[in-house]
Amino acid sequence: MKPGSIGNEKQADEEVKQVIEAVKGEVEQKLGKTLQKYEPLKYATQVVAGTNYFVKVDTGDDIVHLRIYVHFSGSKQLHGVKTGETATSPIQHF
Repeated sequence: MKPGSIGNEKQADEEVKQVIEAVKGEVEQKLGKTLQKYEPLKYATQVVAGTNYFVKVDTGDDIVHLRIYVHFSGSKQLHGVKTGETATSPIQHF
């Protein structure tokens, strides 16, 4: 993987579950609803001055892609929510 590029998609694991859980409230606010289901399916990462996580999440009604920045200090920030995705949509930078 070239520096700054997005890595290959991987199956969701415990690490990415913790990352998305940290921003669930913000995701719900952006989507305008409370999520009963919030399950990561796959993800890819991009190393910058920290790590960007691009995560495909099943919300029960929809599949959304999240972009979450994790600083080296461990702080997490939601940088984007992309709606209108499907279970087969590739994870791409947005």
